[in-house]
Amino acid sequence: MVKIVIDAFRDSESINDLREPLLNPWGANGNFEIGTPQPVFDALDKEFHFTLDVCASAENTKCAQYCSGPCKLPELCNCGLCSEWGDNICWMNPPYSNGVIGQWIDKAISAVISGATVVCLTHLAVSPKWARKMSESGTLHELRGVYPRIQFLDQGSSNARDSMISVLNWYTKEPKFSFWTWK
Repeated sequence: MVKIVIDAFRDSESINDLREPLLNPWGANGNFEIGTPQPVFDALDKEFHFTLDVCASAENTKCAQYCSGPCKLPELCNCGLCSEWGDNICWMNPPYSNGVIGQWIDKAISAVISGATVVCLTHLAVSPKWARKMSESGTLHELRGVYPRIQFLDQGSSNARDSMISVLNWYTKEPKFSFWTWK
């Protein structure tokens, strides 16, 4: 076990990259389909006017047009990681656990380069590889620390982590940081 951790750390840029897959903001239930509370989404939608929910299910989508969460059947895939996001204004609340958040950030950066705007809700983080990649991508327009702490739908227990809203687009050279209150 120690050798595996040492080998993984050798390939990692930060100890937080190792811990990231182990963290579960939803408690012990491991549910990947945690919905964004409607008041949080509504406050952001009023500002951005979303046209595509890129990581949703039919039960928890916030937009009429949506892509499903991670691939289930590649031959019939409508997942946000495989679909093109076009020039949509995208809402993204990706799964936080099992290391998949980095795949969603990579996809968001790629989609922005292709013409989309992406507003992303994640846990507040600066040291994981995915957070550094986002900040160094040239697509980060704005970063908002969220207050009060969001309690997600169907999470099974209270959320123990702070959140951030990242706005990714090509419209600015210098990202700005602010605190955002959704209530």
